[in-house]
Amino acid sequence: MHKYVESRTQVFQCCLDDFIRSDSSVRALDSILDYVINEKKIVSPTGQSRVGRRAFDAQYLIKLYVWGVMNGVSSCRKLEHASYVNMELRWLLKDQHPTYKTIANFRKNYGSYIASVFRNMVEVLIEDNLVTGKIWAIDGHKAKANAKRDMLSVKSLTQQVREIKASIDEIIEELDKDDVSENDSANEDTADNDGKAIEREAKVRELEAQMKLMKEKQDIIDKANERDLNYISLTDEDAMLMQTRRGKLPAHNGQIVVDSENHLIVGAEISDSVADYHSLYNVISKTVFRTGFHPKTILADAGYDATPDIQGIYQHICSGIHVNSRITDRDKQDLKFTYHSDKNVVECPQGKFMKQMGIENKSNGMKYRRYQCKECEGCPIMDKCTKSQKGRTYKIAYNNDFLELFRNKMNQPEAKKLLSKRKAIVEHVFGTFEDWTGFRGFSLRSRVKAQIEWTLFALTYNVRRLINIMRKDTRPSKNLLGMIYQYCYYFLHAFWVFLHTTLSLLVSIRKESQVRCAKIRLTAYDYRLIHQE
Repeated sequence: MHKYVESRTQVFQCCLDDFIRSDSSVRALDSILDYVINEKKIVSPTGQSRVGRRAFDAQYLIKLYVWGVMNGVSSCRKLEHASYVNMELRWLLKDQHPTYKTIANFRKNYGSYIASVFRNMVEVLIEDNLVTGKIWAIDGHKAKANAKRDMLSVKSLTQQVREIKASIDEIIEELDKDDVSENDSANEDTADNDGKAIEREAKVRELEAQMKLMKEKQDIIDKANERDLNYISLTDEDAMLMQTRRGKLPAHNGQIVVDSENHLIVGAEISDSVADYHSLYNVISKTVFRTGFHPKTILADAGYDATPDIQGIYQHICSGIHVNSRITDRDKQDLKFTYHSDKNVVECPQGKFMKQMGIENKSNGMKYRRYQCKECEGCPIMDKCTKSQKGRTYKIAYNNDFLELFRNKMNQPEAKKLLSKRKAIVEHVFGTFEDWTGFRGFSLRSRVKAQIEWTLFALTYNVRRLINIMRKDTRPSKNLLGMIYQYCYYFLHAFWVFLHTTLSLLVSIRKESQVRCAKIRLTAYDYRLIHQE
């Protein structure tokens, strides 16, 4: 029933725990992280010193960050403000209020602790059979870096250095001419010599400024060349120009590995390449090393179709690697070439033999044997086969046996059926996470700090996903016995609430009646005193 109150001076005798609902997600968040940290005995890097005022415990600071990511609060100042006004966060932190500087320094300085909590959480999930390793799916997401949208082009900077160098040469030449003319006009008027001296000083200052500018631009070029980049950002030097859904902009390539059982993240890495092409072996091997768990099947899209990576995983990690194959120009041609390994020749569709003419090394790490046909003149299908006047060339990879084996395996119906499940396992994770948290890009700069942020996002996703799994498990069972048990539980719970409410109401009525009787007796006593006087 609504009760109108005019003042805000009510006094409550309660604790923080009374303000938090029993089914609140913040209780589950607190229990999950406490269980992981205490079960795996993760030592907190802060709050252990007994000298002076103790620092905030890292266990509470990581809970603060996970709560912030879950609720779309990424700013350290907003997290500090929320620790005062948000009742759930006050309960989670036990009414502690770290400053924004403490919050920011924790994420900046203790990335290894965040990574340790995520790694141990994955181990707990494996031990509880929430991660089974039957199927792992990998995918990447290019997220905007904390950098200016306009990046510097190495080609443009090189041209600017050339122009500055030419300008410096002109200034030096002018100064040399001034020196010669100064020697010739040593006996001229003093006023003219003073004017030339001022002009000379101005040219020297301009020369120093141009040389300083050239050095700054050359340093930027050297940094870009060290990382083999064509574009570089001054605000985040590790950011790379990538094609995203928001256009070309400086970004980081975040990779995740998701287990198919409950769609939980088991690996999260920031790749050092623009595309996914060279990320497969690096990400999978790091995930296997950190979890100590070998999956039975790995699924990836055509962007990961790098033969050295696939072969490395097939031989050392998992023989159940499945990758969508790219459709090449050779696949589009309706021409069949046959490789004869015993004779080291290639037979063309017209039955002519192509001999090896050399070896070709590609930048992607592949090594090919190059074959060329010398009898193409007068061939009836030459226009369809090649446009070169020297004859058709054909390349065979050194690991051609593995390539043929893998392609035949990917063309099997079972492999195609498995690959069709990849999107449902991994691709929704990025959209779900952005919808939950409002994530649109990284807040920290450099690849190392972006890795900390990416790991924190993966940890938060797993916590949120685990909370949903726990809620799903508490729903009524579909079998009859489970339904009876649930109904009995709900009936007993409702009866207990009714009994508790009734008793409380009776107690309050009794207290009110006692107070009313006391007032009546007090009034009667006052009446007798008045009459006696």
